[in-house]
Amino acid sequence: MTVGSPVVASAPGRAGLLGNPSDMYGGTVIAAAIPKRAFVAIRPAPRLRLRALDAGLDLTVQSHDDLRLVPPPAAATAAQMSPSELSAARHSTYLNVLKSVVTAQGMQDERAEIRCWSDVPPSAGLSSSSALLVAALHATNVWLRRQSPLHEFSEMAREIEFSRMGVTCGFQDFYATTFGGLTCMDFRDKEHWRGPDIDPLATVEPLLDPETSLPFVLAHTGRQRDSGETHRPLRARWVEGDRDVRAAMHTLGSIARQAKRDFVAQDWPAVGAAMNTAHRHVAAVGGSGPVVDALIAQAIQLGARGAKLAGAGMGGTIIVLHDDPGWMATAIVDRGAASAFPLRRAAPGVRVEAVDVIADPFRRRSNVAT
Repeated sequence: MTVGSPVVASAPGRAGLLGNPSDMYGGTVIAAAIPKRAFVAIRPAPRLRLRALDAGLDLTVQSHDDLRLVPPPAAATAAQMSPSELSAARHSTYLNVLKSVVTAQGMQDERAEIRCWSDVPPSAGLSSSSALLVAALHATNVWLRRQSPLHEFSEMAREIEFSRMGVTCGFQDFYATTFGGLTCMDFRDKEHWRGPDIDPLATVEPLLDPETSLPFVLAHTGRQRDSGETHRPLRARWVEGDRDVRAAMHTLGSIARQAKRDFVAQDWPAVGAAMNTAHRHVAAVGGSGPVVDALIAQAIQLGARGAKLAGAGMGGTIIVLHDDPGWMATAIVDRGAASAFPLRRAAPGVRVEAVDVIADPFRRRSNVAT
């Protein structure tokens, strides 16, 4: 057991700009870390205590059985729930990330309080659970005085979500939230999920200076969805050899690789056109949804140069490219989006925060840039 100094770590959410979800299929993705972050704090305590502040969950671990995960509602069950019932069911799972990281790190008997909170909207396609997992893994590494190269760290985080939490997921979320910035990530030869010690590490390439002004808006449909439930049918079709899905994933990766030049040149009209093309390929194989498609159509009517899914489909968040992001954020909410904010700069990746956040864990909520 370790008795160390208090630690606070955070990791950003992410928005997929191009290529997603080809990261599951050996493709290439361009993504940006967003300024909304997930936080994990650790401090000494008489025994292991896990707290999810956003959900009001507080668990003192009496035995290893207490670290069993709470299963999320299946898609069919969720469809029959009222919004309040679904929200309560999802809130009940908010300790799963901490439980999984604690188990993976061998901390079941640690004398520590670990608490988490987040500014990343949950189940919105902005990698909220992955950001929390990355923050938790980094915080526990610091607490345990462990170090991992960023590539291996990203793979470890993904393996926890995939193997321990049973979530059908790709790789971009963990690399994007770990490295931060606006990056092009190549996942070739990682489509068969042979294990973190067998698959090659991803190639991660920063494309723009962190201070570069970006012309994007993130707009939420107001509908939550489970990313694993969204990805699972597409993955099953790909495994079965569905030609349409396989062709779409190949094309999405190719679009992202070709658009690297446009991002580097900040040729935003060309980037917008690539976004529109990419979304048509995702929608054609059932990776979108009517609510998302309607909001994208609204963005185009408002003058967007491009709009597409920012993450998984069937709800969640779209990313919009517009010459005046501030105006667009207001206008698209006026036309029906549940919420929206400009993405003016890509955010830093996983990092250690000032320990005094522990004294008032919600203080940072008012300081997060939007």
